[in-house]
Parts: sequence; structure tokens; C-alpha cells
Amino acid sequence: DIGAQSTIGAVYTDRIEGDNYNRVAGLDTHIVFGGDRYVFDGQVATSFTRIGTNPELNGKPMYDFALNRTGREFGWNVGIEAYHPEFITQSGFIRRTGITHARIIPRWTWFPKNSFIRTISFQPRAEGTWDWDRFMKGTFPNDLQMNSFTNAVFTNGWRAHVFHWSETFKYPADFYASYYTARANATTGVADTVPYVGTDRLTNVGVMTNISTPQWRQFSASAEIGGGQDDNFDEWSSALILNETISLNWQPTEKLRVSGRYLEQRVYRKSDGSLVKISSAPRLKMEYQINRPMFFRFVGQYSSSKRDALRDDSRTEAPILIRNSDGSFRPSTAQEGGSFRADWLFSYQPNPGTVLFAGYGGSLASESYFAPSELERVNDGFFVKLSYLWRAK
Repeated sequence: DIGAQSTIGAVYTDRIEGDNYNRVAGLDTHIVFGGDRYVFDGQVATSFTRIGTNPELNGKPMYDFALNRTGREFGWNVGIEAYHPEFITQSGFIRRTGITHARIIPRWTWFPKNSFIRTISFQPRAEGTWDWDRFMKGTFPNDLQMNSFTNAVFTNGWRAHVFHWSETFKYPADFYASYYTARANATTGVADTVPYVGTDRLTNVGVMTNISTPQWRQFSASAEIGGGQDDNFDEWSSALILNETISLNWQPTEKLRVSGRYLEQRVYRKSDGSLVKISSAPRLKMEYQINRPMFFRFVGQYSSSKRDALRDDSRTEAPILIRNSDGSFRPSTAQEGGSFRADWLFSYQPNPGTVLFAGYGGSLASESYFAPSELERVNDGFFVKLSYLWRAK
């Protein structure tokens, strides 16, 4: 402890398997100051690793610093985190190494008087992501995002949310290592298979809005729609997108609860307006409290998608080929399919320690987009759990 609200700590892990090892040592701190208005969080660590005949990877660092200013009407957060490409934690988990990410996030909140708006807040975000080497050289970020969030809460319980994105992303070559295209050799005229090279940078701009109803006694709902220019990740080119989500919650009685959601995402090529990909996922969840000890639940979701044959949309329009693990190539032909998953659960808990769970889960699939009549059973699973607490006198 440092004072009443601040702390400093250390961590060390050591994992040894034969001649191999992974050791990580780190320090972290949480400091509150400025009349509890400012909070600083920091962490630094380094790893030492030996795997097989590979050379020892010693002193590979990571760090994470954040400074936050709290406040009812104004606040901000700034931070930076970085992971060396060879920083390894075999006793933990890190989503991605070899990157540096920095952010600046101010926030303003207003409380209008004598208005139908209870609160309204505005939060712009400036974020940059670098490969480790680019950041160390002081190069422009791989990805730069200038987004904003606006939220409003109304006196009658309604809520509205607007998200605006303005971003630029550099071509992530590693993600497309298996992509190739065929082109004619200028000398022989014979088609050559060459590695895919995407457009160096894509720029996106768009907006998404969300409206939520109050939490009424028996019903609530929300609807979200967003569109604009975004990445066509399948072909690494600019696309026009349209995303929609509708959620409903209904509780007709104290024992029965029903919730449903429908999500749909569409991606169109900006070059000619053709549909690259569409995916949809309706979901239904029902819960019924039969009596105090007995409970029943059903969850069902139908996920389906359809994707066009891929091509080098941003440059040559040549068909994209996918390299297999054995070195052969296959065309990225059109694909579509769907799957349905249903899960049932019965629960009986008459008293603490006595439990009966019985359930069933089944999966079905088809090779067509949104074709329930073509679904075929893939697998089934049953489970039972029984627990009884014997109380000795």
C-alpha cells in the first residue's frame, strides 16, 4: 500500500520444461492523487525465454501506462501500451504482440435543466496502432482512428447513441500470406501465380445509430443501424457496408421471459456495388420459471452467410487464389451456408446442495444461405448433472 488508495506490486512467473523455460518479471502501480481526481496505472515487464535450439530471447519488454482524470462533467483518459514481438508469457495470455497502441479520449457530459434530456455526453477518441519497429522509428501509425461517441438519456427513459468512425488502416500483409493471384508473364505470356499485394492503405468513414426504449414492466426493445465506407476484409478493398440489429425483450408474466435478436451485415464493393458478403443471425431465448425450484430454458440461433468469389477488387480485378498447406492452389469460389443450434435446459434445485440439470444441444447445417428446409442434423449432445448434499447429524 502507498497511502490510503494507492498501491505498488510485483509479479514473477517461472515455467520450466526440461531445458526450456519462460520467465517473466514485472512491476505495476496504481496511484490516486489530486484529490482523488487523477488515477495513474502503470505496468512494465520483461520476459526471458528459451525454446528448443532457438537462441535465448532475453530482456524482451512490455509496458502499459494510463492516466485518467475523473469528473462528473469533464474527464479524459490517455494511455499507451506496447509489446515487443518476442515478449512471451507462457503462463499467461496476451492477444497480440509486436504492436504499440496509444489513445487520447476526452469526455464531456451535460445535465440540461428544465429539458426533456436528462444527460448528454460526447466522447471523441484518437487512437493509433503501430507495428513495434514502426513506432520505434517514429513512423506514421499503421492504423489511425478518429472516432466519436454521443449518448443521450431522456427523462422518459428513452436512450439514443450515435457512433461516428473516421479511420485509415495500412495493409496487414501477414493476414493475407495465403492469398495469390494469377497474371500473364510479360515475356512468355504464360500465367504466373504471384503473391497477393493489397492496396497500401484504406480510409473509412461512416455512422451508426442506436435507439433504446425504456425498461417497461413487460417489454423493452432497441434498434441499431449503421452504414458507410469500411474495409472489405475478404478482398482488402474499400466497401460500402450496412449493419442492422434489432433486439426485443418480453415478459408477459412473472414466470415467462422471452428475448429475440436479429443481426444482419452486408458488404458491397465500392467499385461496382456488387455484394461481397451477407451474414444474418436471428436468435431466440425463452426462460420459464415453473415454480421456485424448477426452471426451463431454450436458446436457438440460426446463423447463415453468403460470400461472392473473391477478386483483387482494389487493383487488378484478377481472381484470388488460396494456397493450401501442401503448396497447391485453389480458387476462392463463391460460398454459402447456414447452421442452426438449439439448446434446452431443465433445472431442479429444491434446496441448497441438491441439484439436477438435464439438457440437450443439437446442431444442424446446410450448404445454402437461409434455407431452413435444407438443414441436416450434424450432431447431438445430452448431459445430466446430479448433486445431493448429505447432512450428517
